[in-house]
Amino acid sequence: ISIVAQPYNSVYSPFDLGSGGGNGQGTGGSGGGALWWQVSHEITLNGLLSLKGSEGEGTNAGGGSGGSLLLETTNMTGHGVIEVQGGDGIGLGGGGAGGRIGVHCRWRYRYGGRFVDRGGLSSSENLYAAAGTAYVEENLRQLQYREKKYMKSTNHTFLEVDHKYIHVDNEGYKAPVATMIMEDLTTEYEFDEMELTGAARLILYHPEGEQVNVVVHRFIGDRTGQLHIRNDQTVYVEVVESVNNKTEAPCSFIIDYGAEIVLPFEVHFHGTDTLLEGLLTGVHHVYVEKGAYLELTSTAQTALLSNGTYSEITEEGNITFPQTVVKRGGRIRFTRTASEVVFNSAFLEIKYEGTVHMNEALIESGHADLESEGTLELNAAGHHSGEGPGAGSMGTGGDGTGAGHGGQGGGVGLAGSPETGGQPYGSVFTPLDLGSGGGSSGSAGKGGAGGGALHWKIGKLIHLNGLISVQGGNGQDTDTGGGSGGSVLIEATNMTGHGEVNVNGGDGNQKGGGGAGGRIGIHIRHQNNYGGKFTAQGGSGGDANLDDVGDGAAGTVYKYESRRGPQYRELKYNPKLNVTEFKPDHSKLKIDNGEKDVDHPAMVMEADTTFYEFDEVQVEGYSYVHFYHPQEARNVTVVAHELTGNKKGLIRVQSRQRLFVHIVESTHTYLDAPCSFHVDQGGEVVLPTTVILLSEMTVLEGRMTGVEELYIERNGELRITGTAHTASLPEEAQWYSDHPFEPYTPGLITTGSLTVNNLGKVTVELTPVQAMLDIGVVEIKDGGVVQFDTHHATINTTSLRIEASAEMTSSGGGYDGGQGPGAGSTQGDSGSGGGYASPGGNGDSSSGGGAY
Repeated sequence: ISIVAQPYNSVYSPFDLGSGGGNGQGTGGSGGGALWWQVSHEITLNGLLSLKGSEGEGTNAGGGSGGSLLLETTNMTGHGVIEVQGGDGIGLGGGGAGGRIGVHCRWRYRYGGRFVDRGGLSSSENLYAAAGTAYVEENLRQLQYREKKYMKSTNHTFLEVDHKYIHVDNEGYKAPVATMIMEDLTTEYEFDEMELTGAARLILYHPEGEQVNVVVHRFIGDRTGQLHIRNDQTVYVEVVESVNNKTEAPCSFIIDYGAEIVLPFEVHFHGTDTLLEGLLTGVHHVYVEKGAYLELTSTAQTALLSNGTYSEITEEGNITFPQTVVKRGGRIRFTRTASEVVFNSAFLEIKYEGTVHMNEALIESGHADLESEGTLELNAAGHHSGEGPGAGSMGTGGDGTGAGHGGQGGGVGLAGSPETGGQPYGSVFTPLDLGSGGGSSGSAGKGGAGGGALHWKIGKLIHLNGLISVQGGNGQDTDTGGGSGGSVLIEATNMTGHGEVNVNGGDGNQKGGGGAGGRIGIHIRHQNNYGGKFTAQGGSGGDANLDDVGDGAAGTVYKYESRRGPQYRELKYNPKLNVTEFKPDHSKLKIDNGEKDVDHPAMVMEADTTFYEFDEVQVEGYSYVHFYHPQEARNVTVVAHELTGNKKGLIRVQSRQRLFVHIVESTHTYLDAPCSFHVDQGGEVVLPTTVILLSEMTVLEGRMTGVEELYIERNGELRITGTAHTASLPEEAQWYSDHPFEPYTPGLITTGSLTVNNLGKVTVELTPVQAMLDIGVVEIKDGGVVQFDTHHATINTTSLRIEASAEMTSSGGGYDGGQGPGAGSTQGDSGSGGGYASPGGNGDSSSGGGAY
C-alpha cells in the first residue's frame, strides 16, 4: 500500500507543476505543466487549454496530477475548455489529483466555457483521485466604486474583489480523498459563489493551532458535492446578518465534532449525504427536500445567534429545531453513538414518502404529523447478534434461537424437546428497551439485530397516518435467529390517524428461530381517536424450522387515555403499592400473534409489580400470555374488567397468581370467554356468574371462583385435572388477601348448572384425586360429551339430562392394565380378561380375573 500524496499550492494564484504518479511496477504518469498567462486587454477562449496529468504506463502505475493555470486579464469571453484533469492510474495504481486554475479578471468576465478539474480514475473506486480547484475573481465595478475590506486576522485593509467564485467538480466519481482549499497560512476565506458538483468533497487547509473560518454567500451544485468542515473550523452558509433569510444550498455538508456550521433562519437541505456531528447555529426552520439525506449524531449540538451572541446552546446530542419538515423522498437520520439523542421540534412533519431513521432517541414535539406513506424507522437498530438481555443463543445443533423481548423468542430443535429462545424483559407500561439480537449459527453466521427504542413526547397532538416501524432484523446468515422487536413509547395529549406502529420480531433464517415481538406503550392524556394498527407479533421460524417451535411469541401493546380533565377523574387506590393516583379513563392491554400458534409466551411484566389492573385485555390470534412472577413475590394479582379476543388465544395463570375477569361484586355478570385459560395448581381464575367457554381448550388445575352457570359449547373443551376445585366469590375486601388459596378441597367442583352443548366437551382427569361434582342441573345435548378419565367420580345433582346425541362416559377410566381386584393375569404370550361382575375370559394359558 502506498501513501497518498498530499495537496499543495495556492487556490488563488496557482503556479506549480503537477506531480508525477508513483511508478509501481511500471512508470508513473507525468504531472501537468504550469502556465502563467497575463493578458492586458482581453482573452477570447473558444478552444482547448490543457494542462492535464498523464496516465501511468505499465503495471500498477499511478497517474500524474493536473498542472496549474494562472490567467490574469482585463476581460475574458469565449466558450472553450480549460483542463487540469489528473491522469488515470493503471491496475492497482491510483489516479492523479486534479490541478488548479486561477483566473483573475480585472473587469468584464463573460466566459461561458468549461473548467475540467476532476481527478484521475483507476481500476476501482477506492483508487480514484480527488478533483482540483478552479478559482475565478472578477470586478464588475471600476476602482472608485469598489468596497474596502478589513481582514482582522492580518490587520490588513484592501479593495475587495466584486465577485469570487470557486469550482470543484469530480464528474460523479466518488473518491476516498478530498480536494483542499489552501493559501499559505490563511485562516479566513470568503467566496461569493462556491460550486460543488460531481461527488466532489472539499476541505480547508488548517494551519496548526489556528481557527479557520470560511464564508460562502451562495452555493451552486448538483446536490452530490460536499463541503467538509473539520475541528476548529467554521463555515457561514449564505448568512445575512439581522435578516431572517433562507438557504437552498444544493450540496451536502460534513461538520465534524468540534466544527461549526452557521446557517440562515430557514434551511432547505438538498444534499444527498450531509453528516452533522458538530455545532449547528442559527437554524429555526429545517426542510429536508426530495432526495436529500441528513444525518445527525449524538455529538451534534444546536445554538441560536442574537446580535452576534450565542444563546440556547444545547448539550451534545440535544438537537433543537423549532420546525422540521421531511418532504417526499427526503431522509433524516438521528444516530446514537455514545450519549442519547434528544430531538426537540415544536412542529415535526414527515410528509408522504418522507423518512426519519433512528436507533435510539427521545423526540419532544409540540405538534407532530406523520403523513400516509411517511415512515419513522428504527428497524434492526438495537442490540447486535447474540447481544442484549433477551439475546438468542446457539443451540447444541448449531442453530440460532430467536431473541426475546415482549415475549419469548422462537426455539430450535424438535417439537418434543426444543431448545428455547431468548427470554422476555422490559416494561409493559413504559417500554424503553432496545430489542435483542438473534442467536448466531455454528458457521459463525450472524443473527438479526433487535429493533431500536423510540420515546416520543407530544405536547398537543400527534396525527399518525404513516408507519412507525421498530422491527427486529431477520437472521442474516444460514440457520441464525431473528432479532426481537424494539420499544415504542408515545406520550401525547391527543392522538388521531389511521397509520401503524409495528414492533414485530425478525424472521429466523432456515433452521433459526424467529424473534419475539417488542413492546408498545401509548399514553394519551386526553382523547385517543387513533383508528390505526398496533402490531407486536413474533417473527417466523426459518423455512426449515417447525412452526410451533421456531416462531417467536407476541409482544405487548399497552394503551391508556383520559378523556376527562384531572378535576373530573377518579382517584384510585392501589393496595399492593399503597399509593393513590388519578386513574386513566381507559387502559387496555393487547396481545396478538396472528396465525403463529406457539407454546412459548408473551410476558406481561413490570419491575417490582405484583398487581395489574386493566380496563380491557384483548387476546387475539394464537397468543399465549403469561404474567411475570417476581422471585421474591408471594402472590401476583391481575384484574381485567373486560376480556376480548377471537377465541384462539390462551392466558396462563401460574401458581400463586389470581386473575379477575369481568367481576362486579354483588352483581350477576356474564362472560362469553374470548380465549382459553390454563390455571395451574395454586393459581386462581375469578370469573363472572355466567360463563360460556367456546375456546379450543381451557385447563383447570387450580381454582375457579365465582361461576354459577357454566356452558361448554361449539367444540370448546374444559379439562379438569390436577387439584382442580371451585370456590365462591369472597367479599371485595378479601380479594387481595395474602393467603387467597386456603382452604380448599381438591376435586370439588361446585356450580349451579353445567351445560355441555353443540359438540362441547368436558374431560375430568383427577386421579389420584377423587372427583366430586356438586352441580344443581347438568345438561348434555347436541353432541356434547362429558368424559371421566379418572378412577373415582361422584356427581351430586338435582337434575341430569343427557340427550340421545350426547354422551357421558367413563370408558377406560378404571384400573390400568394388570391392576385391580379382578385383574387378569399373564401366562406365556397371552393375557386373560379382567373380572368384575363375573370372572374374566381365560387366556390361552391363563385364567380370567375373579369376580368381585
